[in-house]
Amino acid sequence: QFQPTVGWLVGFLSLSVLAYVTVLKKWLEARFQALNNWVYSKLSGTRLFRDVALRKYRAALVQNYDQLPMPFIKQRAPLKMSEVYVPLKVADIREADELAASTKAGRTDSTDALNAISNHRRLMVIGEPGSGKTVLLKYLAWAYGLGKLDALSDRPTVVLVELYRLSKPALDEAKLVKALMDAFDRNQFPNAKNLVQQGLDSGNLMLLLDGLDEVNSEVRSHVVGIIRDFLKKHSQCRVVITCRTAVYEDEFSDIADRKLEVVEFTDQQIRRFLKAWEPEMLQARKSINQMMAALRERPLIMKLARNPLLLTLIAYLYTEPAFVLPRSRAEFYEKSTAILLEQREYKGDDDYKHNRYEPNEKRRVLQHLAIYTQDHSAELQDRRSLKSEVVRDLVKQVLPSLDIPEQEARAILDEIADRSGLFMKIDGGERYLFPHLTVQEYFAATALQDQGAELIRRFATDPKAWREVVKLWCSLASDSTALVKAVYEKDPITGFECLAEARQVDQDLANQIIDRFKEEIDVIQIDDQLASAFGSVAANKRLRGQSVFAFLQEILFDSQAPHFRQAFAADALSRTNLPEAAAELVNWYGDNGPIVRMGDLAIPHLVPLAQQGFYQAIDDLYNIKTPDAALALVPLLWNEHPAMMGRAAWYLGGLLPQADIEDTLRD
Repeated sequence: QFQPTVGWLVGFLSLSVLAYVTVLKKWLEARFQALNNWVYSKLSGTRLFRDVALRKYRAALVQNYDQLPMPFIKQRAPLKMSEVYVPLKVADIREADELAASTKAGRTDSTDALNAISNHRRLMVIGEPGSGKTVLLKYLAWAYGLGKLDALSDRPTVVLVELYRLSKPALDEAKLVKALMDAFDRNQFPNAKNLVQQGLDSGNLMLLLDGLDEVNSEVRSHVVGIIRDFLKKHSQCRVVITCRTAVYEDEFSDIADRKLEVVEFTDQQIRRFLKAWEPEMLQARKSINQMMAALRERPLIMKLARNPLLLTLIAYLYTEPAFVLPRSRAEFYEKSTAILLEQREYKGDDDYKHNRYEPNEKRRVLQHLAIYTQDHSAELQDRRSLKSEVVRDLVKQVLPSLDIPEQEARAILDEIADRSGLFMKIDGGERYLFPHLTVQEYFAATALQDQGAELIRRFATDPKAWREVVKLWCSLASDSTALVKAVYEKDPITGFECLAEARQVDQDLANQIIDRFKEEIDVIQIDDQLASAFGSVAANKRLRGQSVFAFLQEILFDSQAPHFRQAFAADALSRTNLPEAAAELVNWYGDNGPIVRMGDLAIPHLVPLAQQGFYQAIDDLYNIKTPDAALALVPLLWNEHPAMMGRAAWYLGGLLPQADIEDTLRD
């Protein structure tokens, strides 16, 4: 009906109307959403909207804690909580003497941290840096969001507060309540005052208080006092508090039902953690089994892998096709820090920011910081962390020698902290520390690599602080004879331990040290530190280690030797973490403690004995308590010995409450 020349005008008018309607629709949607948010923020704390607010709160917890940023590794996507979280094992250290006795017997009574939280309303959880304390609390908040904690009898509402937020001298009960409300507010539940107050009065809150050690030392005693009074007043509320072992001074001993310490990862926990890295390992034509085999051949690196933080670093490096696990700790740190110091900031779409400073420049800064921290460890609140202003002054001291202006101290410090993760901000940026004590000790050792006399002087002044530095130094130096001799004269046991890592030591001196401690076995009988030292030296595959291994093996099977000598040899062999040691201990079988300590390494040697009806072997499979041990019990349900069948069934029933074992048996 229209002239062809006006068709374009009709199209333009139609498009204009459509654009106007679209803009109007978006405007109305935005205004409606704003109104909805305003109403929600005003009414979320009321009883009418509480169920809605709690659903939003749970969803926000799942979203906020679903991904875990990777320490050290800045360019890798975060891992999902569901993929990477491994249930932590904790040891009840309420009775220190009893724990020490059980440790010497080759086993510690540990339990799943989640079981402990189910069984006890108030827990104090301590552990070494990187042991997983913070991840545990984030997991609890995430699990609450998914409804995984609804089985708890009182079905508490969970709230997580990072204690560094409370580092204020003016903290009081009202501000502590406000901190709880703020935690709800950060997770889509504004105006939660009524919920918080009612939860405190009824005991229906589970307070997750993370990082007591990150409260500024100047106000820590005040903050602890406020929290103590608060928890006493609201005595029905559940609470879990975390703190680094070195800092905790039993401030909550009369409030917590249990003090638990996070223990090292078992072999099975390492395997479960590595599942998250399996796709990348396969791309590099590697596997978890290959990595576990490599770790078992490297006892010193296996010891590092039992810490979740360091295992993260090991797993990341292992996914590189050309990376081969080193055999010494010093070599491992040398390779890993070289890679980390070259890391760039990821901008997205395979684009990276270039580093402003060279790796060697940042290494020199870290060495200077490590030496200062080691020298002043006795003066520091936890022997490790430094105030930020002290750190900047130290960086300024070293920059002129690197031909870098002093005013760039903050910039180079930020690049180290943000891109390598080798030096971390804590207390909201008010303090710094190395992510793990052995990282600090490594940089101190490299700083003194050509100054053996200086290291000897420092060790003589404070053997405790410099003990591990000395051992790391020995694996760096071309010839450690002079240092080992001086250390041996000051502290014989440390001199002996140096032989486990030293690349080169005069043979006469090494024989003198080894012979001296061979004789001491008769004098002091069972000694935990000496057994550990013998195990460390015997684990070294070089000639010195082989000779010590053979010496222990000879004692073990000497029918004329006193039982205590045989028990000592078994204890020392169990600390080597070597498969051949597990085979020897099963062949001897004088005491079940050492073989249990060897965990999964012992299982292939125990199974044939159990199948033959040897009761102690099946008892030890149960005491190892890993999924692989449970799997080894399954065929015994059809053993030709009826008593063995019943025993296997009974033990499997005892192991089933462990979630990882149930999952393994189901698979």
